[in-house]
This record gives sequence, structure tokens and C-alpha cells, in this order.
Amino acid sequence: MTSSLASRLEDIPGVASVVIDLEGFGRGIDVRLEPGADETVVMEKLHALLAAYGVRQDRPPVGASVEDPEPPRADPGVEVSITPLKSGARIEVATHS
Repeated sequence: MTSSLASRLEDIPGVASVVIDLEGFGRGIDVRLEPGADETVVMEKLHALLAAYGVRQDRPPVGASVEDPEPPRADPGVEVSITPLKSGARIEVATHS
């Protein structure tokens, strides 16, 4: 799944590179954006793709209002946290086990 996920993430317009590390101490997904990429659009597409893979986010997506929370989803046993960085995003993935 990791290599197909990385390939799908790299296919998103505006994504320059993706590194997935689910084994090391700093487990997560590092995403670098291309210069001039629209961060909000890229983050929305990243979120949609990760949701399709069954991960969920603890925070609302970029631009979501507090009054309009996401509908509840089945708990797939995986949590994801997306942190915007200057040149991309840090995506941390954790399992409940």
C-alpha cells in the first residue's frame, strides 16, 4: 500500500515529492510542494486521497469552519495529523495498536 499511496500522492498537481516512513521514530508522510503551488488546493486533494485510503484527521481540513464539522466516519484504526510547513506538509500516521 505504501508505494501505491506515494505514487498517488505524487500525482496530485502541485506536489513535488513524497516520502512515506511508517516504521521509524518520526513515522509519517512528508510532502514537498512545487514552488508556487496553491497550498490550500493541494491540502484538500491530499486530505481527500488519504480519506479514500481510510485514514482520518483529528483536525478539520484547511478552510473548514468550526460551525460545519466533518460528518462522523467509521474508525479505520488509523489516525492522521497534517501540519502545514513552509515548503509542504508533514503528515503523521498512527495506528491504535
